[in-house]
Amino acid sequence: MDKPAVAAQRSRDLRIDFFRCLALYVILIDHIGSNPLAWFTYHRFGFSDAAEAFVFLSGISCGIAYFAVWDRRGFPGVVRSLAFRAALIYAFYVLANVATILLVSAGVHSFLPTDNLEKLFTAYSDHPFGAIQSAILLVEQPPFPGILVLYLALTMIVAPAYLLAVRSSALGSWLALTISASVWLVPQFHHFGASFHIIFPHFNLLAWQFLFCIGMFLGVKYRAPKTGDMESETAIRRVCLALAWVVVIASCALRFSSFIRRNSGIDIGFLLPYDVLDDQYKYDLSLYRILHFLSVMFIVVTYLKADHPVLRWGWDVMINTGKRSLEIFSLGAVLSVVGTVIFEAYEPIFAVKLAVNIAAVCLTASAAKMLTYFETRTSHQKVTMASI
Repeated sequence: MDKPAVAAQRSRDLRIDFFRCLALYVILIDHIGSNPLAWFTYHRFGFSDAAEAFVFLSGISCGIAYFAVWDRRGFPGVVRSLAFRAALIYAFYVLANVATILLVSAGVHSFLPTDNLEKLFTAYSDHPFGAIQSAILLVEQPPFPGILVLYLALTMIVAPAYLLAVRSSALGSWLALTISASVWLVPQFHHFGASFHIIFPHFNLLAWQFLFCIGMFLGVKYRAPKTGDMESETAIRRVCLALAWVVVIASCALRFSSFIRRNSGIDIGFLLPYDVLDDQYKYDLSLYRILHFLSVMFIVVTYLKADHPVLRWGWDVMINTGKRSLEIFSLGAVLSVVGTVIFEAYEPIFAVKLAVNIAAVCLTASAAKMLTYFETRTSHQKVTMASI
């Protein structure tokens, strides 16, 4: 059976969109300053956060989608598709930045009375058009939509390079993953200067491309024919599952090491050679972070199958939101600024903060619902016109 036939038989794995939606909501909650709900999100219980999930799932989606595009239209078709996707990412990056900067500059001096907010947004409030120009030219990027610059580079550089390596030989996938791992090692031992941070101020491309490539590796494997000894593969999976549980439990214990020390007198903090939660180690995607995330991912995939009923929770709202991750992320970046303004400037009670979080999530879900409706309606009109 050829690869296109295999690809055609595979249905969409709903886990990708479901967990991408969860990652979007967690990113939104975590990015709102002084948000009490952020104390209960994923990052509080280990060393990774929703950013790892988002990059990894994007890699899987690219591996699945563009491996199939190559089968149908060859490498030129892949390049055209990736170029269009990159242009779309850049367009939403610009829109999110313009909206963020204009929102802040319009009222920073009137409704942002605290010093904390003045310091956070002053660069964009005093010279909004200069800030917009800097954001468009990728010279200086506001913190909230800045992750889209990473996706722009992953789409334009990493994805086509990975697919070329995959198609180069029978062991192309493993070769590409090995090269990617080697590149990831570079920032683990060498910190780059200010010029590199100008282009990638929030996430180091050389580090985060590895997690993206792991996702692409699994996406390509999902599309390719199944081969190998299933019995030995099952035994390996059991060992990996046991190791994953060890990593997750140990990470959670180390995350709460100070609490354990205060209540039991047992100090396990010495097991960490450095501050894993430091921004620099997130920027360079440290070994602790990537091991923790991959362990969590493996556990989830093992126990939550692709056809599990929970994936249809919420009348497909979660799935539709995950399918439109670019649009919803851009909207969430603007909403996170609005939430930060409300929480920092007015310090509302918990009930109001909870209501703001719920309203932000409902707005993103409604936007996803509207996008799905218009897409379905447009597709229906095209089919109708074609049949006339």
